[in-house]
Amino acid sequence: MLEMTADSEEFLAVEKHLAKQKGMVDFNCDETNPLEASYKASKLQRWNLGLLKSTWSAVSQSQAAKDNLTMSSSRTSKGKGKGTGISSTAQTQQNPFHDVSLQKDALSEMYAMFKSKDDLETDQQYRARIRDALPSAAWNFTTPTLLPEEWDARVCLPHELSAAGGVTYARKDQLPAVLKQVSFTTAPTAVVTTQTARDLGLPYSSFAIQCRLQIRNEEGQPEVVEVQKHLTQLGFGAPVEMAVSGPCVMAPRTMHKMVIRYDVESGIAPEDLTTRIVATTLSAIVDEVYFVDVVARSDGTATAMVQDLAVDKVLCASGVGHVYFKLHSTEPKAEMQEIYWLAEGCTHEAALQQSKADKIFGLAFKRSTLGPRFGLRFASASDLEHFVKANKLGDRHTFGRFKMSNTPVSFGLRGISDMLEPHGWRIEEVEYFGEGSVTFLASQRGKVDELHWQDHRGRKVPVRIQAINTRAKQMANAASVAARASSSVLVSSDRRSRAQQQLFTRPPKDKEPRPTTGTTPQKKVQKQGALEDENS
Repeated sequence: MLEMTADSEEFLAVEKHLAKQKGMVDFNCDETNPLEASYKASKLQRWNLGLLKSTWSAVSQSQAAKDNLTMSSSRTSKGKGKGTGISSTAQTQQNPFHDVSLQKDALSEMYAMFKSKDDLETDQQYRARIRDALPSAAWNFTTPTLLPEEWDARVCLPHELSAAGGVTYARKDQLPAVLKQVSFTTAPTAVVTTQTARDLGLPYSSFAIQCRLQIRNEEGQPEVVEVQKHLTQLGFGAPVEMAVSGPCVMAPRTMHKMVIRYDVESGIAPEDLTTRIVATTLSAIVDEVYFVDVVARSDGTATAMVQDLAVDKVLCASGVGHVYFKLHSTEPKAEMQEIYWLAEGCTHEAALQQSKADKIFGLAFKRSTLGPRFGLRFASASDLEHFVKANKLGDRHTFGRFKMSNTPVSFGLRGISDMLEPHGWRIEEVEYFGEGSVTFLASQRGKVDELHWQDHRGRKVPVRIQAINTRAKQMANAASVAARASSSVLVSSDRRSRAQQQLFTRPPKDKEPRPTTGTTPQKKVQKQGALEDENS
């Protein structure tokens, strides 16, 4: 955006005059910034090239007139008061534009912009006519297709995919027609795209895949390439999957995702953090072969995949230089680790010194309104318990840490206790109280972890209590097991009681007489005959 001088106000007035001459009314724009107003007006009124050319011509003529007046003035000033002099008013009437050099630059920029836009529209119209003129067979011939042997569903072209099921590779412009063809179906149906479902505006989930496509090269010959795409399920039944062969093997997991946080004290601003800086930090701790896939974020954090052999060494370096490491929350080992938070007044140097003790894997860090707070990380709850007992730090480690949501600050510390104690909770300490959530330590878990409260408008607000540390999860599991056992006993006792009542109240059955035929059974006759033969 160019900066305009005060003379540009007159230039805008001339633009208005020229626009009115072209029959363009409602030429309204913000006059505080003339160039911005010109751009806005051009977008709203769709200035055509003819108007720009006429304005360009008018400005060029004005510049030429000014040059002539300057030359005349210079010739007049050389005389001794004789000759024809031109007053400033006459100069203004003959050259109403004054200095128009900047305006010419602005018009040149606008002209180039509209010219390129016009060329783009012409090119798009040409391509649309070509697309309409070509037969569908030409597009089908050049459309990339999936390989049938890689999929467990029918592979088809985009225009062939329907509610009958199948999988296809579709471009972004083909996707609306494909969705309309498929509509609702329970058959295995999916589409492979370059972008994710969210980027395409689809309310489905997608995941990245690596597949092969058959394309046509410049010579028109088929060629198979391996690409990274996204698979999106369109059917509401069984999913479409890639075909597999050979024995199923156990997928090894030797790399772990770690999070690197650069505190403000590290001297690296969040906007200055790059993957090179993160790689340099990790290289100072472990060899470069032990980490890959470094990703820097804009909030001063980064992620990296670290080899399992180097994870402990990286964790032990957490806190050095105000750079902190931890396992990502998706890692299974992250749930096993325990943190003992030091006092709020503990300095970074003191915390770093304590982290050098045995079985401590670096510092944990969090920053609040009261300043930074540091914690000691342990691999398991037993290691934490041993450390606490050895240093006589009390029974704080036996408390469960819980987080309660939807709790405004107006509750206060007393309000949290009054709300939970009637339901069996015994709160020992509130560690964090912010707008929307509270974190507290409890020595006894209550009977409920879901409740609600009503605001002054009568609106019901749900509250959920979530276990954070291992001790809290153990308390939750114990309560769940006890509840299931109690429910099982009650159900069993109730069933036994109902069965006994049915047995007690059932009337006795009368014995029915056996039917008789009046004749001796054949077997009995044969037996009697055998006895008579023996006696004789």
